[in-house]
Formats: sequence, structure tokens, C-alpha cells
Amino acid sequence: MLPDGSFYTEVFEAGANSCIALSLAALPPVSAGNVSVRVRADHKVVAERSMYFGYPECPGGHVSPGTIDPGIKRFFAEGNTSDFYDTYLLLMNPGDIETPVVVTFCKPSGEQIGQPMSIPPHSRASLLVNQVPGLSDSEFAIRVDTGEPLAIERAMYFHIPR
Repeated sequence: MLPDGSFYTEVFEAGANSCIALSLAALPPVSAGNVSVRVRADHKVVAERSMYFGYPECPGGHVSPGTIDPGIKRFFAEGNTSDFYDTYLLLMNPGDIETPVVVTFCKPSGEQIGQPMSIPPHSRASLLVNQVPGLSDSEFAIRVDTGEPLAIERAMYFHIPR
């Protein structure tokens, strides 16, 4: 699913007790931008997203399990926008209607900063938290309330000089 609401479908075969790894960069329709993936299978599968980044001073990576239960309320205990972190909130709307979202950032001081969003049907959006007014050089927790079930992930990238 792409930010503009368009989507690309590809079928892959995975044998019993096997593993396949897909590189989205190798799929031309989605290789040049932000994308969310919806996995459908005839049998039980486990899906995860591996992400690798190449900040010059600190290459790294992380893995997130796929969600099996898109929800209307999500909490993330940690976020940081100090000089060494880039924090993103990633949202995917698998549904058929545009979905309102209210993101609330809770700072250690108790201050709360709200960020309204709207996610079109069958699309995805990324919010670079570092650009939200009032959150520069800050720690925070995140609460996300939505009008319809969404898949939501918080990703943090670090570039700590070694």
C-alpha cells in the first residue's frame, strides 16, 4: 500500500516449514518510496519487517513483527528526538474508508502534544516525529487513537557517532 492509496499485489509461494525473504527494493512498483505490506496466506504464517539503515557514522537495523490485530488504540512507551535519533510513526489503513487519527505525545513533564492526522483508505502514512512542533530534543511516550482499525508501528533510527 502506497501513500497515494494505490497498491501493488504480488503472489509468493512458501513451502511448509520454510522461510522466504523479500526485498521490496527489488519490486519496481514499490521500490522508490514509502510502502506498507499486507500479507494474506492460506495457512498460518509469521511475518516480520526487517529494516536496515546506513547512517554514515552508524549503520544498523531493526526488526518488527507484523501485526495480526489492527486496532483503534495503540501505546508506545518510548520515543526520542534528541540529536542522535529520528523517530517515525508509521500508519497503515487496510480499510475502505478514510480514517481520522489523533496522536498524543506524552512528555516526562506531563505535557501532552496532540497531532491530528487522516489516513486515506488502502494507504499508509509516515510521521517524522522530530518535525512535530514542541517535540524537538525530547523524550516522550505515544498514544494513538483512531476511528477505524489501523496497523501502527513506531520506528527509531539512531546515528550515534562511534
